[in-house]
Amino acid sequence: MKILEPISSEMKEYYHIRWKILRKPLGLEKGTEKDDLEDKSIHRVVKIDNQIIGVGRLHFIENNTAQIRYMAV
Repeated sequence: MKILEPISSEMKEYYHIRWKILRKPLGLEKGTEKDDLEDKSIHRVVKIDNQIIGVGRLHFIENNTAQIRYMAV
């Protein structure tokens, strides 16, 4: 298992996993898996055998306070 920063070619899959696991079950449309903090956040993927099996995001809300969000496996 590896935890990595996603490369640009993986971002479509990264967001698809977030939507499929977190938003689709709630009946929400594609596009709801993103918000206005995407460019200000730290994104990570979890891979096994080079396949993405999990995603997550960290963003800072104050100097020493961060929030983990959009975790999906």
